[in-house]
Amino acid sequence: MRSFENNIKKNTQDECKRLTLSLQYCTGAAKNTIKSCVTMDPVLGYQTARKLLKDHFGHPFKVATGHVNQVTHGPAVKPNDQR
Repeated sequence: MRSFENNIKKNTQDECKRLTLSLQYCTGAAKNTIKSCVTMDPVLGYQTARKLLKDHFGHPFKVATGHVNQVTHGPAVKPNDQR
């Protein structure tokens, strides 16, 4: 959400452009979650997109669990990995 704020909200005051940028920067499940918002009034569409993203992807427990699962069930970290 912080990245979303820094890259979209701070760069423009135009709600229509914010919604367009949101769709441009999101991929996968996040993009699928908000793509229907483009049919709404731009102000309502942007607000709805933000709410949907926060509801689906912004819960601190889900974010933390996702990171833990990625570390514990993902590929082994090698000595020269820089990710």
